[in-house]
Amino acid sequence: MVVKKKEHIDDVQPKTVDDHFELIMNDKEVIDEEPADLSSEDLPEWYEERLFKIGQEYYKNNKLAFAVASLTGVMAVLSNPDILKILIYTKQSGTQCTAFRRYLETLLHMYTWYTCDVTDITSRWYKSLNTIRWKHSSNSKRSRVAGYGAITQRDMVLTQFGFFGFILVEPKKLGILSSPEELEGINHYWRVFGHMIGISDRFNLCRKNAAETTKLCYRIQREVYRKYFENVSKEFEKMCEVLVNGLWITDLSLDYDALMYFTYSLVNVPYKKPLGLYSWLNHKYRVTVLYLCSVPIIGYLMRTYFNYFLTLNYWLMENFPILPIIRFGRKESRINLYPKYH
Repeated sequence: MVVKKKEHIDDVQPKTVDDHFELIMNDKEVIDEEPADLSSEDLPEWYEERLFKIGQEYYKNNKLAFAVASLTGVMAVLSNPDILKILIYTKQSGTQCTAFRRYLETLLHMYTWYTCDVTDITSRWYKSLNTIRWKHSSNSKRSRVAGYGAITQRDMVLTQFGFFGFILVEPKKLGILSSPEELEGINHYWRVFGHMIGISDRFNLCRKNAAETTKLCYRIQREVYRKYFENVSKEFEKMCEVLVNGLWITDLSLDYDALMYFTYSLVNVPYKKPLGLYSWLNHKYRVTVLYLCSVPIIGYLMRTYFNYFLTLNYWLMENFPILPIIRFGRKESRINLYPKYH
């Protein structure tokens, strides 16, 4: 029996960035609704351990920038009407309590992806990965049966952008400095993760090098998310407000208008609502902190502080969520990172 060798991702993806963008925008392929559990044996043949670990270290050294990029990225993803209607239907983010649980779980999963050993079959990396794959398939089937449409590869790629796209296209606003090797590392990391999470190789946002991926991300920022933000719905604004108010318990300095103002700036669309004094001060504080993270010497100290602070905060939120219990109650504040295994 002859085993057919799997095609390399470079041979499957469109030859140019423009062709890749057109594929993402126009193809209606849906995700696999019956995914099998994966292990380290399922890593693609083109996986490079050195680059992958460089990508993980890049996150570990810049946790604040990635936290801000992913939170604003999630808000950007909510501007996608196709994704928003599925989230509204599944009722997983409609209240402050459910939004708190859903997006805290997302942050904790993201922390797991960046910090666990992908080559260790027993690590939480695969437990997290397979849980997310299972959730995607379940929600896709429920939404399709209800007439709202299945989750498409396009939805997956636009969500992939939400986790790291702003890191590539707006690094100055996020206060992040990157070496060429770090950019190649994070590109390879998300190329592998996209493959493992269920994104078809031909759609995968990450191309053969960071430069081409950045060009593709620029097109998505300017031609997709900018248009979404120029015509947002009331449902989008409500969902974002619920999200921020729900996550406020994990960061007491979060302010809805300040965060919306900053998110709009990342897609280069003016935020039409005037900021009140507190929101204006809150926005200036956050912009200043991010700027200082990129300043020599001071930046190193700032990044080091936030790297330790966020690590501790994530641990407390997972193991001793005292403030969420006070606000939502013990039962309602309890998160379940791995429902597939319970």
